[in-house]
Amino acid sequence: MKLKKKILKMPALILDQKDKMFSMFNSSNELVEDPLAVETEGPMINHWTLEERKIFFEKFSAFEKDFQKITSFLDHKTTVDCVEFYNKDHKTNCLEKDKKKKKKKMGCKSQNLKTSKTTVKGLGKKI
Repeated sequence: MKLKKKILKMPALILDQKDKMFSMFNSSNELVEDPLAVETEGPMINHWTLEERKIFFEKFSAFEKDFQKITSFLDHKTTVDCVEFYNKDHKTNCLEKDKKKKKKKMGCKSQNLKTSKTTVKGLGKKI
């Protein structure tokens, strides 16, 4: 075995400049040259009409986050479109409404805490 190792020697891999260029893996898949243009172009390509929005909200109240069912009622939208619409438009509106509701509830709770008196058991006194 040792004899064979001494006899067989692999030459060093020598490549010229042209071969080096072709042997390198260079991929530009999913490369976005101008991300701002792509992001601003998106809503113009797949615009949501008022009718589509109305259908989305009606079906969302019925099916909640089952976007595949909601998509079945929208002819020109995909499930991905519905999810993006929910995340970008609908979710922000709902969060703002929830914040307003919470502020109103907190105002009521703070008033109730000020006016209500508690009794301590055993002492029979109001605090």
